[in-house]
This record gives sequence, structure tokens and C-alpha cells, in this order.
Amino acid sequence: MRTLLPVFFAASAAASLSMVASDTRIETRVDARIRVTVAAIYDSLDREGITGEPLIQYALEGTEKHGNPEVILAGVRRWAKDLRRSRRILGPNATPNEISSGAKALRAGLSERQLQGVREARGDQRFASVRESVAPGG
Repeated sequence: MRTLLPVFFAASAAASLSMVASDTRIETRVDARIRVTVAAIYDSLDREGITGEPLIQYALEGTEKHGNPEVILAGVRRWAKDLRRSRRILGPNATPNEISSGAKALRAGLSERQLQGVREARGDQRFASVRESVAPGG
């Protein structure tokens, strides 16, 4: 059993790295150290049913602006924290778009209580489907 644990963890790390590394945006433009960390956090969010796309976007933007890798990684970690907060507030049935939108709202200054109010006000209607329920031209 002891020899299987390191193999399991190595396989898990390789799988998560390949998930993000297979995204050519990350593979070709982001520093390897950032890529490994983003992959690990992305994989963790994915297991929780949360999309990690905002992490990739943040890492790409930071890299394109020649940001300090430590600053980029701190931002990636904040994004992951905010995505998890959004998921906790919006509930387990929130869609990936709702969770991402909730995290963006929190980052823009909406309080957890205000986001909770939005969740309670929506009833059974999904945030992401509100726009779809409006008739074209109206």
C-alpha cells in the first residue's frame, strides 16, 4: 500500500497537468511553474464541479502583461477561493456560468449577503437562463 500512494499521487498530478497542459493557450504561453499550479487548482475545482476557466484566463492575462509569477499565482488562488465562495453561496445546483458570474460579482464588491439575496430571489429560475427567457427583440 505504501508504494502505491506515491504512484497514485504522481499519476494524479500528471493527469491534472495534462488536463490544463493540453490547452495550447497554457502550454505554449505560460511559465511551467505557473502551469503546474494552475493545473493542480484547476483539477481540484473540477472535482468539486466548478469550472477553472477563470484561472486559465487570469494566468494568460498575467503572463501577457509580463506579470510576476508569484503575483499571478496569488491571483489564481484568489480566483479559486472566490469560485468556491460563489458555489457555497449559490448552492450545489448552480451552473458553472452562475458560479463564475457569482465569483465575478464578489470580486467586484458584491457582499456574500447580497449574492445570497440574489440566489434567494431567483427561486427556481437559473441566472444563466434569465437572458434566454426573454423573447428576441424584447
